[in-house]
Amino acid sequence: MPEILSKGFQERVAQELKITDLTIDNINNIPLEHFYFQLYIDYRYSLYKTEQILDTTYQELYNHYKFEYNKDLKSNEIILYIQADEKFKKVKSTLNKLKVIIEYLEGVVKMFANRSYHIKNALELEKLRNGG
Repeated sequence: MPEILSKGFQERVAQELKITDLTIDNINNIPLEHFYFQLYIDYRYSLYKTEQILDTTYQELYNHYKFEYNKDLKSNEIILYIQADEKFKKVKSTLNKLKVIIEYLEGVVKMFANRSYHIKNALELEKLRNGG
């Protein structure tokens, strides 16, 4: 998968969304829309899998701190230990990054969906200006 949050990728999206030629051919964005929608779906699936990994990691760490750790910890202390654990923080960081990527891709997909509408309106406006 491409690095969605990179400047290069974001510049690519901006270029692909740019309307430079008001022709009926530009209304057909289906291949680009499909590409970005597929990326969105792939990252949504990754988010789902990462949420499962986070849940599993939480359970493993909870059991570790509850039953295997040398100190007798209370529930709220166990939660603090889990949140401070590097394994948990790494998965949580990945989860948060995926959420940002998904939010970005949602916006891109919406912009492509609206792009056809804006091009159609611009074409109609151009017809009116030319007496059509």
